[in-house]
Amino acid sequence: NLKGQVPAEIGFLTSLTHLSLFSNLLSGDFPEGIRSLKKLEFLGMESNLLGGMLPTWLGEFASLRFLALGDNRFTGQIPTEMRDMMALQEVALDYNGMTGSTDMFGSLPVLRRLYLGHNQLTGTLDDDYLAGSNVVELDLGRNAFSGSFPPHFVSDNQLEVLDLHGNRLEGSLPTIMPPNDRLRLLALYENNLTHSIPSALSNLEVLTHLDLSRNSFGGDIPIALELMTHLTYLFLSDNDNLEDGPIPDTRYLSHLRELSLKGTSRTGVIPPKLGDLSNLILLDLDDNKLVGNIPDNLGNLQKLKYLLLNRNQLGGPIPSTFKNLEKLEMFLLYANDITGNADPLCGPNKPAGLTEFVADCGEDGTMQCLCCKVCCDTNQQDCYDDSDLLANLDYGSGAGYQRDAYVFGEDIVFRPNNAL
Repeated sequence: NLKGQVPAEIGFLTSLTHLSLFSNLLSGDFPEGIRSLKKLEFLGMESNLLGGMLPTWLGEFASLRFLALGDNRFTGQIPTEMRDMMALQEVALDYNGMTGSTDMFGSLPVLRRLYLGHNQLTGTLDDDYLAGSNVVELDLGRNAFSGSFPPHFVSDNQLEVLDLHGNRLEGSLPTIMPPNDRLRLLALYENNLTHSIPSALSNLEVLTHLDLSRNSFGGDIPIALELMTHLTYLFLSDNDNLEDGPIPDTRYLSHLRELSLKGTSRTGVIPPKLGDLSNLILLDLDDNKLVGNIPDNLGNLQKLKYLLLNRNQLGGPIPSTFKNLEKLEMFLLYANDITGNADPLCGPNKPAGLTEFVADCGEDGTMQCLCCKVCCDTNQQDCYDDSDLLANLDYGSGAGYQRDAYVFGEDIVFRPNNAL
């Protein structure tokens, strides 16, 4: 809870090597007194209220290995003088208002982790971008980078984390990818990527996190994805140019925790085999063309918290086995033809955390529900705002692949304590 500006007198500590001021309420411009601390190896001022432009004299810090300035209010361009900081191993400037180029980082020989997400940075991603670097974690998400996906990002077998979501990338993904046993996280959602999803993705042998949602991919969902046995997180949602087809076979994807196929033109019935994914926490099948009854086996998903089956053509009752979904917090079922009642999830069986339950239980709805938050009428288009319901995991510095919240929209946020 430290407040105010960092005093200039901090510059008297000329032997200081480690300065950590994370998560306070410090304000003002970048502290001028820090310029005298030339022996610094670690400088952490993340999550404060600091603002203004980064000083050009940062390039004078020849010994600095760790620089964390994320989650502040810094603006302007990243100083080109940072190319002289040859000892830098980790840089976190994410969640600021930085603009301009990032070329200065390509010449830093020992840089391993670079977090620049959630700024206003620009430039073209091409075959030269960070080519030959030693970076293993790269977060450029939520900026304004253009160009196409650089093939060397997957062929150099160096990167372990690659987040390029929320940019302006176009074109296709590489159709040829050599075996890669390093890359664990690939987030490309909210770009303008087109053509087919390549089968070569299955050569990313240890990938656990794949998010291709909100692009313009077409063709079929490749069968090769069904063999990516390390996947825990698979989001293909809102690629409405995909060809009609069934839900992929998940028999080999036993580690899946989150599966989102919203708006991917899935047809046929919901496979009972989905009920064998015992680690599943999120299942999103919203806005497809699914028919038939909800499989009883889905009641076996005892870890399931978020189930979105809305906007399909499902019929029949809610399975009695749903009384076993004790951890369920969100269940969207509206815009279907479900009949009967919601007793498996209401009354004494109601999961303690179930706060977002929406079904067709209005005056002319097809079912009865005594514990729904919202009851829709049949074919009521404005019953529930479903325009932006997609809880992508936004990876950032220090996140460590862990969820701190499931954000389906501004007013629909679930946190680990089950609070809405």
